[in-house]
Amino acid sequence: MWLALAKAIWTQRNKITFNVDQIDEIEIFALGQLHAWSWAKFGGCGLRGTFSAWCMHLIECLREV
Repeated sequence: MWLALAKAIWTQRNKITFNVDQIDEIEIFALGQLHAWSWAKFGGCGLRGTFSAWCMHLIECLREV
């Protein structure tokens, strides 16, 4: 999870630095959730749940992994 959030923060930082954008905390959090879910789903962890289930019931989904 922390790696996904670090990647999202890094991506947002690059957007701010190179595109003169503003900080969007909601986008950072949403990207972190998406990265963590995709790594758990497609990275060989065996996650069977959907992204919406991941967002709504994170603890139960993590128990599945």
